[in-house]
Amino acid sequence: CACCFSNKVQRIEHYHNSSWLEHGGSPEKATKLAFVYAIDAYLKNNNKYQKSESKVTWQDVEDCLILVSNNFSTQTSYENQTKKAITNTFIADAMNEFLKEQLEYYFAENPADVFFYEDVGRGTDLPGEVAVPGLDIRAAVRSKPLATDVIDLPKAIDVGGVERRTPRYRALRLTYPFAGGKLAVYGVHLVAEGHIRGPKPAKGEPSLSQRLRQRQFEALIADAKAFDHAILCGDFNAQKPSEYDVFAAAGFVPGNCSQRFGVRPTLRKIPADNIIVSPGIEIETFKVVKDIKLSTDHFPLVAKLKFKGEY
Repeated sequence: CACCFSNKVQRIEHYHNSSWLEHGGSPEKATKLAFVYAIDAYLKNNNKYQKSESKVTWQDVEDCLILVSNNFSTQTSYENQTKKAITNTFIADAMNEFLKEQLEYYFAENPADVFFYEDVGRGTDLPGEVAVPGLDIRAAVRSKPLATDVIDLPKAIDVGGVERRTPRYRALRLTYPFAGGKLAVYGVHLVAEGHIRGPKPAKGEPSLSQRLRQRQFEALIADAKAFDHAILCGDFNAQKPSEYDVFAAAGFVPGNCSQRFGVRPTLRKIPADNIIVSPGIEIETFKVVKDIKLSTDHFPLVAKLKFKGEY
């Protein structure tokens, strides 16, 4: 499948076993579902919809899309004797999943990595907001950082000789001057459970997603150690408290799943979210806020931090 967008040309063609499907059928259905789903998700995650704007439709996408697809199968089910459309469900399902995944990668990897908005326009005294398109990472800031960077984390794992990737492999890092040194503040949204597909792990063994997540945690730790102080927060997507042990082993202090504050579920019964600090920072208070409604299925976290020593 190959596609691009154009404001001058529109053309969509589907082929099956190299024969043109004039009326599409399964491939056309998959294309509609995948493109509308992926573009709608991107617009929602990045707050691109205007207040009164309706959800994107296939007509919006189709008007500016150039796409050619070709699929092969020895088990073909044609809609009728004219053989101008196929009805194979497995082709529709496979193509839908493929397009959704590839579009998610595209939106994550190709837009400008960071947008800095001088005016959030939300009625607060914050001068701006930093966001990572496609990854649903946002940070409201009171003062402009010295540097705003997007860092790459491990994004793939080998599964039976096949590389399996996740689109969630980046972290936002804001660098501030502090007490003659540098403070790094990270916003993360890491690989979710089920993102990496493959054989089920043996009992007691980590899942494929957890294995990749641990590598992402280790990469974050290595990056954070280059700074005098570090604060890491966001959706780590940890499924159990022991996943955070790698931070404690490196001297970092998690607020969630810690001896002091215990295990605080933020997504159903899962401690997916956390605020983690480097040595030299103390978490004085830590809580999950459950009495406000946000456009997410996660509960937000609030922590009061204290820097140790004289500053």
